[in-house]
Amino acid sequence: SVMLETSKTTSMVFIILLGATMLTSAFRGFGGEELVKEFLSSIPGGFWAKFMVVMAVIFILGFFLDFIEIAVVVVPLVAPILLADPSANITAVWLGVMIGINLQTSFLTPPFGFALFYLRGVAPP
Repeated sequence: SVMLETSKTTSMVFIILLGATMLTSAFRGFGGEELVKEFLSSIPGGFWAKFMVVMAVIFILGFFLDFIEIAVVVVPLVAPILLADPSANITAVWLGVMIGINLQTSFLTPPFGFALFYLRGVAPP
């Protein structure tokens, strides 16, 4: 029984990952990455303005989506663009840590606050 439930949950996660990878591949194949690149390049203010816009979008998406969807769909689109900026002087590890902190913060805030529901489930009444 436990193995069956674990298999179902694992299968669902892998189906989400497969679907997200297919969506990202199709988005890139139809030129979506170039649209994102042009949009971010048109923002005045250099790297830090691009970085703040990306962080704001990820923060807002964190209200509605789980981290797996954001990590598999959004990060592969914006991370290469941010890391390719010569004025950035950042590493992929730093960008990953900033995205992780941003996602954790968005999971604690309303309207959904996924982490608050998790904590409520384990905290005594």
